[in-house]
Amino acid sequence: MLRKAMPNIAIIAMTGCLPRFRGLGIATTLKIEAMKWAKRRGIEIISTWNDTANRPILTINEKLGFERQRGTVIMCKGVKS
Repeated sequence: MLRKAMPNIAIIAMTGCLPRFRGLGIATTLKIEAMKWAKRRGIEIISTWNDTANRPILTINEKLGFERQRGTVIMCKGVKS
């Protein structure tokens, strides 16, 4: 994902596959290909995010050299009618 306001940053927004294909290296391959794509275009920074409870993608991101940054706190509140 690219944004005109931040032309030197590419964002890998979603990486995933169907449950029956997990553990086959598909997500890793997708991330690597996205990184190659960004490099060919002269992108300086690649950003990604994921749920802190999603250990498999956290592990992939760490293996590929992504560094944890301070995050956004998302707050929710139920509303009864």
